[in-house]
Amino acid sequence: MKFMLYITLLSSLLSCKKIKNEFNIDEDKLEEIGQSIMNNSTIDLLIRKKSFLGITINDSINKHELLLTKNSSSINIDNYTLSTVQYDSLAQIITSPDNKFIISDIIVTSSEAFTELGLKVGSTFKDIKDNIRYYEIKQTDNGTTYVQDSIFKYMLNYNKKTANSSISDTIKIKQIIINNKK
Repeated sequence: MKFMLYITLLSSLLSCKKIKNEFNIDEDKLEEIGQSIMNNSTIDLLIRKKSFLGITINDSINKHELLLTKNSSSINIDNYTLSTVQYDSLAQIITSPDNKFIISDIIVTSSEAFTELGLKVGSTFKDIKDNIRYYEIKQTDNGTTYVQDSIFKYMLNYNKKTANSSISDTIKIKQIIINNKK
């Protein structure tokens, strides 16, 4: 009788299936995040060329529903806040005006995240000059100044329309934008 009970228990355990991934989240990324949390309770906050925290430009917004909270949106685009258990509001995720289900911009707003060069929100214009060899200084239509390198837009806490002088070395980065646009 005991033997039959062991066989039944063993077959029950072997027939257990992995929990279904209802949100179609990339299993490798989910495993990486889970391992990071289990090992040292930290998440890799490296801002990569086309991605941040496993969210990539041109991804479907539906792949990342667990990490995103939808904000009020305009007529053409949707705006989401990216948060984790450990960090509130790491970035804003913007969808394409052509397709509300496709990610077009990742706007990193947290000073916890950093690029491979060590630049982050709160770094200075001097830090940019010291770490990036080739860059352009540009402006948005409303006068906000940003530095564009081959990968990111570093939005500065500086408005050319209201400022009288050149950019000071102490001006800080207020956002780092990942997108496909130059």
